[in-house]
Amino acid sequence: MTIARIDVDVLPSTVQELFFSQDALADFSTTQRTKTVGASGIGRFMFAVPSDFASLVSLDALMQPAVTNAAADIDLLSQYGAIGASAISLSTSNNAIVYSLVANQLKALNIASAFPSLAANQACGIKLTHNAIGGSSEYYGIRLRYNTL
Repeated sequence: MTIARIDVDVLPSTVQELFFSQDALADFSTTQRTKTVGASGIGRFMFAVPSDFASLVSLDALMQPAVTNAAADIDLLSQYGAIGASAISLSTSNNAIVYSLVANQLKALNIASAFPSLAANQACGIKLTHNAIGGSSEYYGIRLRYNTL
């Protein structure tokens, strides 16, 4: 997993952005490493919350679907925990969420609802389950935007 801290000029100075790529998975979408998840497949991703995290701005899984689907049913299941505690001490699922997807257009899936207790120094995992969404998707990674202390 590659972690990149990105300075984004349009964000306030107290907002930071981290991107957790899936570059160790060996799938390629043109020149970019991605994780392919089938129409009824499962994708699992990990990220870490930095020590200067104060509050969440946004949390997204960046993906590109192969097909258009105005009501793509994608279930979320998270497991996460703080350093020094169980890595699965917190768990949340959201099976009532649908996303509007457009073929071959990058989409930021809001996955924040699966992390209601997100805090500094946590190791986090997310499982995204496609429920017959009509085609495969290429996942690029997880983008975390947060306010600093």
